[in-house]
Amino acid sequence: MVFISAGNGFAVGYDWIYYGWGTPFTWGIVCHTLSGGNYWSIQNTGMSSSCAISFIDSLHGGAVGRNKIMHTSDGGGSWTTDTSGLNLDLLSIDFPDLNHGWAVGYGGAILRYHNTTMGTRWAATRYLPDVYILKQNYPNPFNSTTTIEYNLPKLSHVDLVLFDITGREVKSLIRQSQHPGIYRISFDAKSLASGEYFYRLSSGNFQAAKKLTFIK
Repeated sequence: MVFISAGNGFAVGYDWIYYGWGTPFTWGIVCHTLSGGNYWSIQNTGMSSSCAISFIDSLHGGAVGRNKIMHTSDGGGSWTTDTSGLNLDLLSIDFPDLNHGWAVGYGGAILRYHNTTMGTRWAATRYLPDVYILKQNYPNPFNSTTTIEYNLPKLSHVDLVLFDITGREVKSLIRQSQHPGIYRISFDAKSLASGEYFYRLSSGNFQAAKKLTFIK
């Protein structure tokens, strides 16, 4: 939440819709008040997840969320997407002035905003993960597409494989060398039978596995 004046403020979070299975779908929302919080209106930023917000003055501000950085120059009446060039979940944003800004997120991500005569840009000052991580797929349970995310701290060969509950390999998702970074892959299971499966990440000496549930 941020208030520009006693009456003019913004609050951010997320709304969701539940389809009857798995994790509810969420999207980020921005609420705006001109009455000191007595009445609120909802502004649509197009975020696909909960978001964070920062304002420089009554007109200029920014918001971040999953894979998105947004800005407004009309007090939140409209929002425009900035391109960060990174596939990251961002958690917080701050602007000390109109020409400089910072955003941070998962995996140690730190982005810097610099507005110059050569153009407006976001650049990574640090975003490489320090350790191997295999995250839980989302949504889970799912039908029929889900996302698997993992972090690589160094250049290494990656095997990401799907197994059924008997341990039989049913699909190879990734088998290749990859540079350090944060990776997300979208997996479509429509050709598989409903049920529980396991996905395993192997890279160097690291191995981890997690369970997912596919419901048609």
